[in-house]
Amino acid sequence: MKKINLLYIQIVLVISALVFVSCSQDEGIGGNSHIKGRLMVNYYNDDFSVCLSGQPVPACDEDVFLLFGEDAVVGEDVTTSNTGNYEFEYLWPGKYTLYYYSDDTTGLTDEKVPVIKEITLKKNETLILDDLIINRKLKFDEGSCDVKGRIMVNYYNDDFSLLLREEPARDEDVFIQFGSHNTVTDDTKTSFDGYFSFNNIWPGDYTLYYYSADTTKISREDVPVVNQFSLAENQELQMNTLIMKRVLEWDEGSSTIRGTVFEVNYKNSSSYPNLEINYIVPSKEQEIYITYGNHTFYDERIRTASDGTFEFKNLIKGRYKIFLYSEDVTGKTDKVVIEREINISNDNEVYVIEDPIYVENL
Repeated sequence: MKKINLLYIQIVLVISALVFVSCSQDEGIGGNSHIKGRLMVNYYNDDFSVCLSGQPVPACDEDVFLLFGEDAVVGEDVTTSNTGNYEFEYLWPGKYTLYYYSDDTTGLTDEKVPVIKEITLKKNETLILDDLIINRKLKFDEGSCDVKGRIMVNYYNDDFSLLLREEPARDEDVFIQFGSHNTVTDDTKTSFDGYFSFNNIWPGDYTLYYYSADTTKISREDVPVVNQFSLAENQELQMNTLIMKRVLEWDEGSSTIRGTVFEVNYKNSSSYPNLEINYIVPSKEQEIYITYGNHTFYDERIRTASDGTFEFKNLIKGRYKIFLYSEDVTGKTDKVVIEREINISNDNEVYVIEDPIYVENL
């Protein structure tokens, strides 16, 4: 079996159409010889590195061409059956060129190339040829396998010390690579409920991955979470639930801390430790700070309202410290820190500091 130039075949076909005299006839008119055979197909991935069919399977509805004589100006064609069989009947004895078209496995062209077999047929002979092989490239979504799964996202605080909540990973990218490919073969997005699927894909070895927060905190960038598996022909794989990790900042939650600050003023004539209260009023425009977890610097600074109230909103679960500065009435320092430690345990929690916070002024 050998290949001939595609242009040559095309020219021959044009000539054949112009001076076409079939090399086969009905019984009693033409010759009395026959050519029979079967065309089998190997299915490959896009770069012909993996035979997806494993072994040749019958090539259905493929055209097989036959030319008679050395000048190759007389010929006909047949179409293979659903078992890949073909037959040319009532042929004259002589030399024939049988050919069909196959994908080019060399990668030199995307066009199909002719595969040629030269035949010498004797009078009254029924020649049964060995199986002929055709190569076909399948698109990624022309396979027989399915992969399905679900991704849940776990939300953590910024040092991953506390799991805040779990919910379906919505509209997240999922990637799949076939075999040893170093590039993405296909990708999809998760649904509202976190589900994803790759349908009608090739059998073979796969790497599936998505991106998740780096819990080692070595990188601020997301890192891939990799899953590898193999698919057999016609297999449907239901993956176990996959976990994606994400960080919620301290102010990306749903809880609230509220409180009230009062200002205590002492009479000018009094001195520590014998202080006499002059009046107590709501402390307006008082700066108050909040710090989350083990943070070493305050996360937000706000001011109290005219009635002395304050509110920190959109807090995640965890441990907080509320603090503000007051005059040191003992005279030892300029200012002292007044603190409250609070633990938010639930989403949508409203934590009210029951005991008012007092700042003092002489």
